[in-house]
Amino acid sequence: MHLRKTMKKIIIILILIFNCGLIFSQSDSLKMRQIEIKTAKLNEQSNKILEKRKFETDSIRHEAKLYANKVYVESEFQNSGTYLVSELYFENGKILFVKMAEKSPDFKNEDDAWKFTQYYYENGILILEDYYIQIPSVMMCVGIPMDKDWHELYGYNRNLTDEFLKQLTITLIEKTK
Repeated sequence: MHLRKTMKKIIIILILIFNCGLIFSQSDSLKMRQIEIKTAKLNEQSNKILEKRKFETDSIRHEAKLYANKVYVESEFQNSGTYLVSELYFENGKILFVKMAEKSPDFKNEDDAWKFTQYYYENGILILEDYYIQIPSVMMCVGIPMDKDWHELYGYNRNLTDEFLKQLTITLIEKTK
């Protein structure tokens, strides 16, 4: 009888731990979805360009379009030819979301290959990062070799590291304030 009660308690504790784990694991996803919904609403409201700016940082040419709560920047890296599109969203004057998309130089179609980096913020503090690629439609049924990475397959710039993109985000914010 004592063993049965002990086992029952252990099972209840495990269920509670498991459920808490699920709740916490979903909290990032829930927060991410809330930010994406806010971003979509801000995007809908960003129909009037308030200002256009052109500027350079190091060997990167930037063309920015400033909206009420959004900044859209096209960046061309003069040395490497890399093309990067950045969208920065703000809420109450603080950064809310950043989406950076690096275009693959190896694909020229409309549905080209892109590498995406997304940063989610809460009260201006980075809380979550997300990375993914868009495979071009011509490659949908083609297997990806196990010995190659995204950079080799699609020609992405290896110098666009996470640290570099975070610093670039800060620079873009400073240059478009």
